[in-house]
Amino acid sequence: MHTRQIAPQIASSGQEPLAIVGMACRLPGGVRHPEEFWKLLAQGVDAVREVPSERWSLDAWYDPNPEAPGKTYSRHGGFLSEVDAFDASFFGISAPEARSMDPQQRLLLELSWEALEDAGVVAERIKGTPTGVFLGICLSDYAQLELNAPDPRGINPYSGSGGVLSMAAGRIAATLGLEGPALVVDTSCSSSLVATHLACQSLRAGECDLALVGGANLLLSPRMTVYFSKLKALSPDGACKAFDGAANGYVRSEGAGVVVLKRLSDAIAAGDSIFAVVRGSAVNQDGRTNRLTAPHQAAQERVIERALGQGGIAPHEVGYVEAHGAGSLLADSVEVKALAAVLGRQRAASAPVGIGSVKTNLGHLEGAAGIASLIKVALALRHRALPRSLHFKDPSPHIPWAELPVEVISEHRPWSVAAGQRRIAGVSALGLSGTNAHVVLEEAPEPARRPVAPGAEERAELLVLSARTPRALSEAAQRLSAQLSSPEAESAGLRALSYSTTCHREHHGHRLAVASRSRRDAVGALEAFQRGLAHPDLQSGSVRPGPAPRVAFLFSGQGGHWPGTGSALIDQEPVFRDAVLAADAVYQRIVGWSLIEEWRRDKPRFDLSRYSQPAHVALQMGLAALLRSWGIVPDAIVGSSIGEVSSAYTAGVLSLEDAMLVTHASGELHTDIGDGAMSALELSEEEARAVIAPYGDRLSIAALNSPSSTLLSGEAGAMEELVRELTARGISARQMGIRYASHSPAVEPRRPAMRRALGSLRLNAPTVPLYTTVTGERAKPGDFDAEHWTRNYRQTVRFAPVIATLAEQGFTLFIEIGPNAVLARPVQQCFQKLGKSATVLSPLRRGEPEHHTLRTLLGGFYAAGGTPSWAGLFPEGGERVPLPSYPWQRERYWVAGGSAALQPVRSGTSAVPASEDAPAALLADRLQSLPTASTFGTGEPLPSARALADMPAEERLARVESFLRAEVARQLELTQDLSDWSLPLVRFGFDSLMGMKIKARIEQTLGISVSTARLLSGLCLPDLVTLVIEQLAVLPPESALDEQMEEFRF
Repeated sequence: MHTRQIAPQIASSGQEPLAIVGMACRLPGGVRHPEEFWKLLAQGVDAVREVPSERWSLDAWYDPNPEAPGKTYSRHGGFLSEVDAFDASFFGISAPEARSMDPQQRLLLELSWEALEDAGVVAERIKGTPTGVFLGICLSDYAQLELNAPDPRGINPYSGSGGVLSMAAGRIAATLGLEGPALVVDTSCSSSLVATHLACQSLRAGECDLALVGGANLLLSPRMTVYFSKLKALSPDGACKAFDGAANGYVRSEGAGVVVLKRLSDAIAAGDSIFAVVRGSAVNQDGRTNRLTAPHQAAQERVIERALGQGGIAPHEVGYVEAHGAGSLLADSVEVKALAAVLGRQRAASAPVGIGSVKTNLGHLEGAAGIASLIKVALALRHRALPRSLHFKDPSPHIPWAELPVEVISEHRPWSVAAGQRRIAGVSALGLSGTNAHVVLEEAPEPARRPVAPGAEERAELLVLSARTPRALSEAAQRLSAQLSSPEAESAGLRALSYSTTCHREHHGHRLAVASRSRRDAVGALEAFQRGLAHPDLQSGSVRPGPAPRVAFLFSGQGGHWPGTGSALIDQEPVFRDAVLAADAVYQRIVGWSLIEEWRRDKPRFDLSRYSQPAHVALQMGLAALLRSWGIVPDAIVGSSIGEVSSAYTAGVLSLEDAMLVTHASGELHTDIGDGAMSALELSEEEARAVIAPYGDRLSIAALNSPSSTLLSGEAGAMEELVRELTARGISARQMGIRYASHSPAVEPRRPAMRRALGSLRLNAPTVPLYTTVTGERAKPGDFDAEHWTRNYRQTVRFAPVIATLAEQGFTLFIEIGPNAVLARPVQQCFQKLGKSATVLSPLRRGEPEHHTLRTLLGGFYAAGGTPSWAGLFPEGGERVPLPSYPWQRERYWVAGGSAALQPVRSGTSAVPASEDAPAALLADRLQSLPTASTFGTGEPLPSARALADMPAEERLARVESFLRAEVARQLELTQDLSDWSLPLVRFGFDSLMGMKIKARIEQTLGISVSTARLLSGLCLPDLVTLVIEQLAVLPPESALDEQMEEFRF
């Protein structure tokens, strides 16, 4: 949470401030995120360099003579690397479309995602919300490369949407499902700062609740550089010397940035990390001047005054201004005079306003210049320091410095203010077309630290990571491991890291979870994952297409308790504690003593059923409540023996009062039946019956746990004798620590008394499918009455048949509810018998900290494809800390045609293709050497529709699938087969244009019509095959088909 220091100013100005809560950028000098940008600024780096050969040939385009036709006298610029690379598959964009997309659009897509990550905004949660997109772009060299190429045959259906400037905002909005305003502003050099102003206005007007604001500029052709050379605007020596007497123009540069804006009150309420606060903004025009591109001092003064007035800021409160500062002797002098005229009012001569220009570091980003300046100032406010403006040696003689309360920040220094004052800065951008913009920023209010619970740092916490591909997940693990190992991460607690990774990141299909008690342990688990090794704290998996895995709760029978079982959870987990206290309160009314007190004893009497069974049931109730609060909700519930009490309660069949009444009756029954014993054998039912046959009624089968595991019950002496005999024969036989013979003839005499005690039970219909191990089937109406419970404790527990039924119904994820992991092995044995696999997770394990094992369970649920309710894990919220951004898996996409000198070569550091089993990488695995579309086989020729219809079903299916597989691959320009055709084709960039081409191919080849609506409804390949097979099944008579084919051919 943040304090509301700024509230008085909100009231006085009548305009609510806006908060910058997330930022992302790509800038010259190898800058890939804001903190790298700050290092560049703090170190005073000049990122300008000679034009790289992959952009254009200096020998062909350079001439030192400014008047040389078709030539530029500039050899320098600020450049990014790998502008040809893009993670198209992440955004579901096909290779043909990505190739025609302006790389500025690609940059802004990736940066929008990174800025949302930086803001802790989960993209899925803002889908369908009034979130706005406001961008500033003024040029698109890439569109000219494709549309103006010598050979127009390269123009395709994506050329327009790939190059038109407005599409940059529309594409972000469409990709993320945003429904607020989405627009691109072109006011030349002030474009992105004007976009910032419009976003602020939209947020204040309530048009949007969140805004992505940014700009981009790429230099892919020398032609605009030639133009600016003819304008004499460029620096011949490649240095932007703002405010200096040697200023001789600017250097063209490229880059992009995106920030996330919210209303300040919303950001404070959400506990967001705030970089800076936008207090006011304004935009105006120079109007009539002596020349269209000439600066106008009075207009600049007015725009600054208006921005200050909107924010309720007095001019003398501004301590720094990030000026436009493009290195023009005339323009710089006009700008400084305008700044001084406004900000010098009531300003003490001893407190001049500082000015600087990021163009001295980066060059002029043109349409993106404003966003670069805004990010610089936001970082300066956060770090409370002022970076130096480079190349300032001899103050410009055109500026009367002695008369103006202005100073250039020529050395990096702390940004100090007097006690009680705030750091406030202005940002200016002046458009070549005369459109001026000014934004006033203020430092963020101090965050209020959340108290850390005592001992919380010693407890295990869950860190999760996810990605679209296995390779990206491995890289994400490497990045997080590096962050956790760095000294800067020491201040971030594990709980804050857990909160950030779970509640504030998108959750993709490939996942890992680490439940660790320290950063060191977490690093060890992450490093093990990267090496493909197992680690006790690590779980990983992937989400398969289709519905979420079906979850079954398994309430285990008695056994497995140890002194202190559940005690830590009573102290640490409020949901668990509340459920157990509720059960305890009801049980105390029945028996007059407290379960909790028994739990707390140094030596609890869990060897006696009247104590162990109610403790067991209460523990299961608490665990079920806790897991449900974390979003782990069962699709089916099974109970074994006494576990059926908890299962019936959790399914809503029994009230809490009746459940504890059954528990009490069960405890008394098992107390009355006298001494006995129970043992677990690794034998099938038939084998178990054979070994107990000599003992008659003294031993019986108590439970069928799996096809190869049974539980015996009976007289203690007979049990000891049999266990010795089986052990001597090498058969696994383990006697359990239970001193009575449940599920045996010993129960029979006590059934009438139990039937009478439970005659008042009131049953409800289950709210979740409930299975009973009394019959081995799904529960029927009337089950769980008094008669049911007498049968429960007398008959054999039919656990294995229930698991076999659930396996056949598609259940794959089982959560064992009990004090120890006793059912995992039987479940796996049941599935192995059926040739299937399952995941079994247990909340508690003997000898392990309960907090840790529960986080391990939650991590396993997540890795298996579950969707936890992370807010339930952090009901009180949490502190968000920075995390590494998504590891893009980029591939090269570049327009065909045009001059080879204008086509960037593939960078040697580009990401290699992801592994073949990664669904999201299936588009990316293209031949690295191919700059244009690749070919793909067309498959075996398809016979006529009638011939297909007459084929055997399997052959017909194979021929249609082969044909459609090849057609889809050709549309997507795949160079290898998809490894997972069950995913919706739209995930790989299959769009309506491709769909209509497939429809035409089907109709042309087979003469059958397929539904356009169904074809474009997000089908996967098997769906598409089924659609065609269905049409073949309803072919008209052969004569009618011939007429239909003739008509189609015409």
